[in-house]
Amino acid sequence: MNQTDDIKHSDLIADRIRHFAREKDLSINRIATLAGLTQSTVSNIINGNSQNPSIGTITKICTALGISVIEFLDFEPYNTRANDPETEEEITEYLDELSKEIERMRKKITKKS
Repeated sequence: MNQTDDIKHSDLIADRIRHFAREKDLSINRIATLAGLTQSTVSNIINGNSQNPSIGTITKICTALGISVIEFLDFEPYNTRANDPETEEEITEYLDELSKEIERMRKKITKKS
């Protein structure tokens, strides 16, 4: 059983925002202002009322926190994989899937801009 079996992704994201907010001594209102988001949007994410914040919203929050999205997501379960590819074929397949995911994220970000 992995960590995500016991906790929702929205809770993990909320905990991570709270962690960096405390670390940077930033209020929810200040994060929202710096991110160009409404205070209610950030509050809804932190309070678990937003079940699936967009990558664009997370990117804006990360910018407000002065961190990269990679740093924001650099914790378990997001920085580990249960089934790392081992063979050349598995690695190639994994890289293909990763490239597709990056392209999907790039399109989402472009649409939001």
